[in-house]
Order: sequence, then C-alpha cells, then structure tokens
Amino acid sequence: MPDYDDYTYPLARAFGFLGGIAVAISTMIAWYDHEVVFAARPVPFVFEVPVDLWSYNALAAALLLAGGLVAMALLVIPDTVSPRWPSIVAGLIGLGVMAYALYRCFDTPDLGIRTSSAVQARTFIDAGPLLAVVGGAMITLGAIAVLVGAHRATTVGRERARPVTAPPPSGAAPA
Repeated sequence: MPDYDDYTYPLARAFGFLGGIAVAISTMIAWYDHEVVFAARPVPFVFEVPVDLWSYNALAAALLLAGGLVAMALLVIPDTVSPRWPSIVAGLIGLGVMAYALYRCFDTPDLGIRTSSAVQARTFIDAGPLLAVVGGAMITLGAIAVLVGAHRATTVGRERARPVTAPPPSGAAPA
C-alpha cells in the first residue's frame, strides 16, 4: 500500500474526485447558446437563449452525470478492496466523458429556427462542453496517478518482503 507520508497519492484521488464534480456541474450549465437577431430599422433586437444538456439531450446528460458520480465513487474505494481495477474503470469513464464532450464541441447542433431574410439565427457552444472536457481530463489524470501509486506501492512492498535465504543461526529452533 502507498506510504501516506507521500501526499501525492491522496491528492491524485482528490483531483479525480474534483473532475467528477466538474462533469456533474457541466450538465447543469449551458452547453449551447442560440442567438436570434431581428433586423429592425433603428436598433436590431438580439435574443440569446442558453440551452443546457438536459434540454438538448436528456439521455446524454443522465449518462454524463452517472459517469461522473461513478468515477467519483470508484476513486474513493480503499486500496484494501482493490488497488487497480477501480482506477482503471474511472480512467476509462474519464476518457469517455472527454470524447463525448469534444464531439459536442465540434458538432454544434442546429436548434431549429427557420429564418427569413429579416431574421438571422446561429448556435454556438457555451461553457458546458468545455467544462466536461476539463472534468474528464481530471478524472483520467487522477486515475492514472492513482494507478501509478498503486503500482509503486506493490513493487516497493515486494522489495521489502523478500524471503530470507540465509540459514538460521546455530542453535535457533527451526520454524
């Protein structure tokens, strides 16, 4: 198990945990802004409507929220249960969150207002997918750091527990 005098191991878990919180928060803030401009003679009217992921795709929002919460739970599993598999699964969840958020950054949806010549409309990304990318990266990096710490702990533990090959001293009772 890791040496808890070394603070990088619990901090890596906390870093990944904060990434899960960032993913959960990203589902609640605006992912897209839909801007509509009406061309009026003296002053144009601009309407901006923020669209969060729950309004756009509730299944994707539920999966991202569940993925963030599961990754948070996996990163706090103690090493006595298992040192590696929870971190591996949490890292894969972080990669999945990052992949979906990057896809949503580059595939901006058309939110469906048909325009005439007097009305212009466009959709652009807001902070939600960018926060999800950052949260997924934090989960992945935290899980990798926990895996490195678990690997280091098992190799250090093997070096400490080497079998004794020397014969017992004379007069000592055999075990």
